[in-house]
Amino acid sequence: MPSVLLIDGNNLLYGVRALGPPGGVGRDGLLHAIEQWTHTHADAVTLVFDGAAPRGPGAARLHSARVRVLFGEGRSADDVIVDLLEQAADPQHTRVVTDDSVIRKNARRFHCGWMPNAEFIAELFPPVPAKPDEENPTHPAPKPESSAAAPAPGSAGAQQGQPEKPDGVSPQERRQWLKDFGFDES
Repeated sequence: MPSVLLIDGNNLLYGVRALGPPGGVGRDGLLHAIEQWTHTHADAVTLVFDGAAPRGPGAARLHSARVRVLFGEGRSADDVIVDLLEQAADPQHTRVVTDDSVIRKNARRFHCGWMPNAEFIAELFPPVPAKPDEENPTHPAPKPESSAAAPAPGSAGAQQGQPEKPDGVSPQERRQWLKDFGFDES
């Protein structure tokens, strides 16, 4: 049986602003990220927000075929979620995503699981490794390696004009370091 995932939408949005992608996301961006997440998870997802459902042209942005979106409509999202937890057909396979202590307490009371926002945010917005490139100095492009191995210190290759790694610092560098850190050489 697929598991049921209930998400405290406003609570998760607050966490995404702190831990998610730069610039954060709004309700529609959060819904889109959760829709993408459902492609690799069998969970039946219900996303619950405080307040009234949007009316007019913006309402379509919060409609999804993959995620059921609910609004408190005069009740808090917390109250709606607690009701859903209480009505859970299979509490062992029902989880709630929230950092709200009252909802977590009710999840335990109804024998449902819970997941902290940070854990779910890490699944929704996994870190993307930076692509090394010459235009990004913090991630320089790797230099092509030659097929010849570097000569070992003291080997013939090192003695034929290829520089070895310097051993220690020069006297001038030493004096400068001592001066910079307030030590007297005398």
